[in-house]
Amino acid sequence: MSTTSLTEAPLHGAAPSPFAGADICGLAGFVQPIGAARSVFEDDVWVFTQVIGIPAYVAKCARPLDFSGIINARWKTVAKEYIAAQMAPGHEAVRTLPYANRTVRVVNGLYAELLELVRWLNWLTAQGVTELGEVTEHHCKSFAQYRATHRPNGKKTHDRPSVRRAVELTIIGLARYGELFSTDRYHPGLRPFPGQATSKPSGNANKTPPVADPTFQPLLSAALYLVQTLAPPLLRELGAKRRYVAHRATLPATRIDLDELGAVIRRHVEEQRPFDRNVNWAKARKWISHDDPLSQVNLYALAAEAGQREILPSELSLVRDMLEAAVAAVGIEEPFCRDASMVERADGHGEVPWSGPLSERGLRALTGVVKTAAHVVIVALSGMRQSELREMNVGCRVPPIESGPGLRRYKLASRVIKGKPLGGVPDEWVVIWEAYQAAEVAEQLLGPDAEIGDPLLTSPLDNNRFTLFRQWVNARRTGPGAGSDPGRATDDEDAQAHTRLGDRLPSRWSAGRKGAAQALVRGDHGRICGPSGRGPGQVPRGGQRRGGGA
Repeated sequence: MSTTSLTEAPLHGAAPSPFAGADICGLAGFVQPIGAARSVFEDDVWVFTQVIGIPAYVAKCARPLDFSGIINARWKTVAKEYIAAQMAPGHEAVRTLPYANRTVRVVNGLYAELLELVRWLNWLTAQGVTELGEVTEHHCKSFAQYRATHRPNGKKTHDRPSVRRAVELTIIGLARYGELFSTDRYHPGLRPFPGQATSKPSGNANKTPPVADPTFQPLLSAALYLVQTLAPPLLRELGAKRRYVAHRATLPATRIDLDELGAVIRRHVEEQRPFDRNVNWAKARKWISHDDPLSQVNLYALAAEAGQREILPSELSLVRDMLEAAVAAVGIEEPFCRDASMVERADGHGEVPWSGPLSERGLRALTGVVKTAAHVVIVALSGMRQSELREMNVGCRVPPIESGPGLRRYKLASRVIKGKPLGGVPDEWVVIWEAYQAAEVAEQLLGPDAEIGDPLLTSPLDNNRFTLFRQWVNARRTGPGAGSDPGRATDDEDAQAHTRLGDRLPSRWSAGRKGAAQALVRGDHGRICGPSGRGPGQVPRGGQRRGGGA
């Protein structure tokens, strides 16, 4: 195959780019607030962080498109023209191209393709290629093979067909838009990966296999137990914590009444009530050494009981002997979830405390686990796509509708993003009570400062969150495993909890079943949701979700 450079079209900047000086957001039809900084074609970084209506699921790192990493300056212009053409398929220079895309690409898709494009062009530079006209089929296949078996940092990995396919589409894309480029392009005879389609029809099947019942059932069982049984007492504990923090902020910072402080210490002994543990002793009080018997006592909490904001070193010295004796008598314990109320076991065999004492760190960890559980329930039982889930806001629960004697219809409001203009279109999903309840719990966990319109699910259900959720459940069986601080629990503590509580879940699921998180995020929910992301009894998308249908 010939590798001579092109001469059929003006290159090397002989003619200006068709997008020269263009406002990128205006080119793509994006709307920005008045006064917002606007990127133009010549900028090396195109910023879309302030675009109105950009989907919530688009990660912040994907909102700027950065071309500065391309080493060859002429290829930097090629990359800009290629991305701009996909953002503006109706541009007069693009619509005449026979193989160009006819629909606007979304920003996160272009971000992923730009990453591969930068790697491809810089790999060519490393191979000594200085003009795209020198690229051959051998270069294309070699890079596709390299990317399929190597991570971006150069470490070797197993063969990844999906990465290979993404690289092939990027390389083919430069050939399809070659007539548009003003500085360089492939040789006109180069047809990368001949015989391969530029896209593969998906049919009506999911790419990710449905979650198998042995994984799905305990997953959903654990999530429902957390949402329905542990969430109510957790919300009460979080409310009590907020009230305590607000109360402490109102306390005076004057000298403490030693008589009142002594009375507080004596009450702890009389009631056999442990003192609060202070895990941040080094950060909070540098004047107490780690070896001090009182180093683990939360003196701020003790001062608050006495009606003051803090205890000064001189004041502590006057009650040290009394306090040390009291600590030796009643001990130190985590401050939250003491005297936990009883809840029904997950297996229905009796009742147990919903939690044991938790530190502030443990309470935050448990709150995160319950948030993930609510997310799992909504994903599994609503059939909503990830893009639709991320568009749910505080206030998304539509008031229930009486659909018959003793019957209610529950709906969740969001926006359909896929295949719709930027910003999507409002829509409603008919769901069962459990999904509606999970949305209510997710809203309450945001706290009283959450306002109507704030995002309901503040982060995606990724593998990290799913793994933490699975590990927490497997270690504590969703019960007073909360009784050992997730940041402090030991194997012995877990073993004791298991012996005391017994099995709380129908079964455990193994760490190797990573496909569950991927399937749930993508909306592939096994027997509950079909290929279109709806349950067997739900109406089709775009059908009667707003009013008719059960």
